[in-house]
Amino acid sequence: MKCHDPGSPAAYSHTCALKACSPVGADSGGCTTTPWSCALRRRTSGPRRLAHEAVAASRAIGSAYWTGGFLAQVGFIETSARNWLAALEALRELADIFATTRMVDLEQLLWGVDYADAALKVGALHEVEAAIDVLRRQGGAGRPEATVAADRCEALLTAARGDVDAALHELVRIVDLADAECPFEQSRSRLALGQVYRRAGYKGLANQTLAEAAQAFERLGDSPLG
Repeated sequence: MKCHDPGSPAAYSHTCALKACSPVGADSGGCTTTPWSCALRRRTSGPRRLAHEAVAASRAIGSAYWTGGFLAQVGFIETSARNWLAALEALRELADIFATTRMVDLEQLLWGVDYADAALKVGALHEVEAAIDVLRRQGGAGRPEATVAADRCEALLTAARGDVDAALHELVRIVDLADAECPFEQSRSRLALGQVYRRAGYKGLANQTLAEAAQAFERLGDSPLG
């Protein structure tokens, strides 16, 4: 989220504190979905605590916008830590905010990717579909990278339903796209391809692709999402 004051000192201070943990604009290629590297690398409780405090402060002032923004950050932290149910709790609330307010975009965050990821991990396939819908609405509002992210999530859903060949075809297409995603999301797409190669039994291709994804994450200073 951008560090600007929308009229709430509490929300502003939490945003600035959380921005101190983010490498956005440093080594991320300007990607607004790059994670808080401090949370991923050190696994400290600091960013999680700050995010939850920010959610509480935003609720207290009745700001759906700020509450949603910080719920997106909670969802990212918990997804990165593989706390799938905790991620889903935050992202379901965010999905409800989007449905109630008819919001389409929020600080350019592709939070639907985390929603889809967490839902896939617990087998909530109908929620993966809901997350894809969120991303497609973002894409339709002028965010082409959201459309690519939606395509990736849909391919993973297709693989989860058993059609790994169709999923692989789509993921190879996405990985081969030039400059369609920021570096972090490109790495996520390559990771997804490697995971589906592994699911399909292509051990050599899976190992190669997953190694490439890991190297890409390392160059960004982040750990791969599992």
